Amino acid sequence: MDYDEFEGFKKIKNEKNYKIEQLYEIIKQYQEATGEVKYGTYNNELKIVVDVEGKYYIDIYLKNNDIIIERKLEPGFTEATSIMEDSKSLALAHADRMVEQIYDLIKEFIKTGKVTEKITKAKEIFYVKESEKKFLKGAISFGKIFIVEDENQKQVYEISQSLVNQSFSIRNNETKREEGSLIYKEKEQNKFSILKSPYELINLEKDINSAKFKFKSTNSKKELEISGDYTDNHYLVEYNKIVIGSIDCLDPTLKQNYRVEINDLNYVYILLAIVALIDINSEINI
Repeated sequence: MDYDEFEGFKKIKNEKNYKIEQLYEIIKQYQEATGEVKYGTYNNELKIVVDVEGKYYIDIYLKNNDIIIERKLEPGFTEATSIMEDSKSLALAHADRMVEQIYDLIKEFIKTGKVTEKITKAKEIFYVKESEKKFLKGAISFGKIFIVEDENQKQVYEISQSLVNQSFSIRNNETKREEGSLIYKEKEQNKFSILKSPYELINLEKDINSAKFKFKSTNSKKELEISGDYTDNHYLVEYNKIVIGSIDCLDPTLKQNYRVEINDLNYVYILLAIVALIDINSEINI
């Protein structure tokens, strides 16, 4: 069974019979990103315990020649739909995304004996709110505009729609320059393009074979992948197999407010373009 699409629980065949302490030596190198990494006997079982941010932790242990990675709830806590009904909480989404990163790291190490898929964490957090560009006292709409604020409520970017060009442009408010754009002319075919001004183009296409929301790059030297959870409210973004950030929808019914974690500041334009992609995709699937 392929555990790639499981949330909060992963299983990897321990083909080279690594010991749990060997895995500990690998994972603890990334504890600045994961949270404290501990190793010892817990409930009579030898485990690695990763204390991720929030009310969850991650157990890693060996069972029947498999490596198990499992998200657990801290004692005394309960999982609640803290944003809206039928929504996964931000704490749970964060824990599941960390499970994904640990899984990718260990899977690569088991297969190749090397680690290139680094575990990353947020360096900056943006909040994105959807509005409309209106003229003649609101009588005419010229498309959507997303206001992007940092944690100090400073407006740092704008994502502005052009109905004529069927695109969204990402404008840096400090430099007054466009950093990239999302082109959605083929949205009905689930195809999009991200353009970095003025030369780099990434084509994206929806993976129709996945049970989850998933887009992958096509015809590109660099591999970009967007994967959502089963609620289509939380998204992990990987570029060349490294997590560059994540996007959380803060109002799952309306889909007008987003929280964006930036793990690599070189790719802000990609993450903001993906906010527009998620918005357009939600309209198509209403």
